[in-house]
Amino acid sequence: MPIDYSYDSEAKILHALCTGELTFEQVGNYFTTIEKDESIGKDITELINFKAVTDFNVSSANISDLPKLYEYAKNKKQINKTILICEKDLHFGIARMIRAFFEIDLPDHQLLPVRSEEEAYRVLGNSHN
Repeated sequence: MPIDYSYDSEAKILHALCTGELTFEQVGNYFTTIEKDESIGKDITELINFKAVTDFNVSSANISDLPKLYEYAKNKKQINKTILICEKDLHFGIARMIRAFFEIDLPDHQLLPVRSEEEAYRVLGNSHN
C-alpha cells in the first residue's frame, strides 16, 4: 500500500507515509480506510510525509476534488489539522496546490505544507516524534 499509517493515541496524531508513485485512487482509498478504522480516535492531527513519493500521478482536476473527497473522513474523525511534510521542491509545490483547493472548498480545515518533520513538530508546539 503506497500510504501506510499509524495512530499515536497518546499524542492524538495520525502519521501517514506515502511511498512510490501516488495516485488519486490511492489517496481516496486512504481517506476511506482511515474513516472506517475504529482504532483512530477523534479530535486528531494528521501528519502526512511525502518523503518516499517518487511521483504524483494526479491531475489538477483530481487535486481540486480532494477537499470534497476528504470532508467525510475529516468530519468523522474530527481531524483538526493536516500537516504535509514535503522535503522536495516538487512535493512542496503539489502540497501548496492542494492547500489552495482546501482554502476554497474546505476553508475551516487547516492544511499546512512544511519542509521537514522538525518543522511539523514546531507547528504542533512539541518535540514528539
